[in-house]
Amino acid sequence: MRYENIGKESETVEYKKSTGELKEGVISIASILNKHEHGDLYFGVKNNGDVIGQDISDTTTRDVSQAIRLNIKPPIYPVIEEQNYGDRNVIHVQFEGKRRPYTAYIIPRIRIADEDTLMDQELYREMLNERENTIDSWETKLSKYHIKDIDKEIFARYLKKAKEVERITFDNDDPVDVLSKLELTDGDTLLNAGAALFVDSGMNDLQMAKFATNERSHLQI
Repeated sequence: MRYENIGKESETVEYKKSTGELKEGVISIASILNKHEHGDLYFGVKNNGDVIGQDISDTTTRDVSQAIRLNIKPPIYPVIEEQNYGDRNVIHVQFEGKRRPYTAYIIPRIRIADEDTLMDQELYREMLNERENTIDSWETKLSKYHIKDIDKEIFARYLKKAKEVERITFDNDDPVDVLSKLELTDGDTLLNAGAALFVDSGMNDLQMAKFATNERSHLQI
């Protein structure tokens, strides 16, 4: 039997024959994120790229979503969809995240070629320190603005340009989903970075002063 082939596995692309290998697939997602911060996983495809397909029920994509949500930390929000290649159906998981290090089933791994290998402790601590150093940064703090406050024209222009240069590859244009995937929100509240980008808030105003000389003096009253 001849199968359609969609190319080889790589450091950012992983194939599983079916969701019977769901745990292994979740591990691959975390490994790829720790190396590249984005990637693709397919269920219903052999390691060589041959599309063999798999049975997809009403709960299949939900099972995949729950396995990812419950077992990858910090949490990610992938795009999970059914794709068709002729008469064969596969599940495509498109994922990204910038909060390394990620663990799957409590264990950190990293992608090397097409394998998921255990991450050494030194690299894990380095990534963890880098992530923790950004937690208290201004751009990650909650703003007083919400998703409903964004300027829709500015957001649409940003999204169009980001897709043109392939910085954003998912198709969804809904601000709630897009801003969540870009990690610019906490629930429906914008982080400072999101508010600075998309809200007419004055947060980006620059104040300047011009002095007559380079001498400092104090006015006595």
